[in-house]
Amino acid sequence: MNRQILPLPPAGFDVVDRWWVPCTEALEWHTWDGEIVLYDERSDETHHFDVTTAAVFEMLAAKPASMRELATLLAEKLQVQADDELASMVCEIVRILHEKHIISVTSTRSDAPGSQ
Repeated sequence: MNRQILPLPPAGFDVVDRWWVPCTEALEWHTWDGEIVLYDERSDETHHFDVTTAAVFEMLAAKPASMRELATLLAEKLQVQADDELASMVCEIVRILHEKHIISVTSTRSDAPGSQ
């Protein structure tokens, strides 16, 4: 498979940072037609993720990933061009999930489980 190399993500996202879902035990989610409904017992909130956000969430629930890795994997999954527009979309999804305390960032690979 021929992977495309993406440009650096927009400012504010370090390329060595890895994102992950640290509290999977506090989250319950169900998938329908590629979309996810997620309940976060910590905040007592329910979230509805579209196909793109669901794909990013599932990738991070499976294992930590950098912004570049997320964009590359998402391009492959959705069969779209890995370009600046996709990188910006991934950055926005990560920003929103981070603001909702669903995902966290770690600067060193050894900080996150499964990141070796």
